[in-house]
Amino acid sequence: MRKFFTAAICLAMLFVACDMSSDDNGGSGGVQAPIGDTGPGGGTIFFAQGGEKMEVSGELGLHNWINANTTAGNHRGGGFSDWRLPNSGELSLMYDNLHRRGAGGFSDAMYWGGRVTPGGNTSHFMDFSMGTVHSVGTSANHVNGVFVSTNTPLRVRAVRSFTDAGGGATGTTLTIVNNSQFEITHVQWGNFDFTSGSDPIIGPGRSVTINAQPGSAFIRFRPRLNPFNLRSAGVFVVREGEQETFTIHDNTAILREVGNVTGTLASVAEAVLQIGDTGPGGGTIFFAEGGSFREVSGFLGSSNWNDAVRNASNHDGGGFDDWRLPETLDLSLMYENLHSAGLGGFTDANYWGPRIGFVGGSNSYWFKNFGTGTMSGGSQGVLRRVRAVRTFSVN
Repeated sequence: MRKFFTAAICLAMLFVACDMSSDDNGGSGGVQAPIGDTGPGGGTIFFAQGGEKMEVSGELGLHNWINANTTAGNHRGGGFSDWRLPNSGELSLMYDNLHRRGAGGFSDAMYWGGRVTPGGNTSHFMDFSMGTVHSVGTSANHVNGVFVSTNTPLRVRAVRSFTDAGGGATGTTLTIVNNSQFEITHVQWGNFDFTSGSDPIIGPGRSVTINAQPGSAFIRFRPRLNPFNLRSAGVFVVREGEQETFTIHDNTAILREVGNVTGTLASVAEAVLQIGDTGPGGGTIFFAEGGSFREVSGFLGSSNWNDAVRNASNHDGGGFDDWRLPETLDLSLMYENLHSAGLGGFTDANYWGPRIGFVGGSNSYWFKNFGTGTMSGGSQGVLRRVRAVRTFSVN
């Protein structure tokens, strides 16, 4: 009897040992994946695969999106400077691998993510009470009983990726080296962003390295002082397990995406814009003087004044988020410098301008008739044509 009892205990212990060796996905990996462990930056690991891991910081407060992006980029947990806002996929991993298991210290609240498209004005966020990812811009959307826009304070967590050298996997990385004379920003390869967070500029002589995935895509960037959207002349290939490097020189062959202007970085970055040219936001230049420029978008439809303001500010031509409804000076310059010269694609119709103020017992709003060139005031409910404008400088 004693021998049978002892054998039964040993067999039970063997079954327990086999069950404990299963990983989180039900496989038999020998060692469990460290989901929920503390990472080198002091965060909680929420992804671990093949030596590649990701960790998420603790709570970083309530902020609108702009401040959330800055706060995440300025986080220095563990002394690391590569913290950033999570993308939509990373929000989902945090929810599935941590929050649903009661790990990570999340609340059933909304958490900010990164931009939907680099340089755009629409951002992701996740409702951790529902596990759903949404996107929102500067105009408020109704989400689960709450109005949310990029100006709404939501909770903030920062994330970072790192390679576990002991995991036996060789990291796949891409390094951008700037050997040109220009400061560059908005640097991307596919969906990977080199200049997000608190340090958005790669100056001459600097390099930035990120963990990447195998694939091929154009290298896209902007010279900081001349904000053309540029890309490499050809796609750049990143191979599995390799440490790839793309070096930008003054003579690097590039293409300016608006207008398909080809040349070298130096020739395109130093180009001078003139009235009637296509601007970096895809609009038409209607003012150019002393390094200051204004461009106007294409036709954005006809609407009342309130919707015109919203449609103009939501326009994201060139990935810029500083578009707005024209002021009276803008309308006059557009009429004189473009429409009178047959440029800009305007019609002889009324175009919305700014609010005048309280006149004659009601609010009044400027509009300009591009058939006669006259400026008039009227009520906001009338449908008039809409264009967006933006101002930028080239030093």
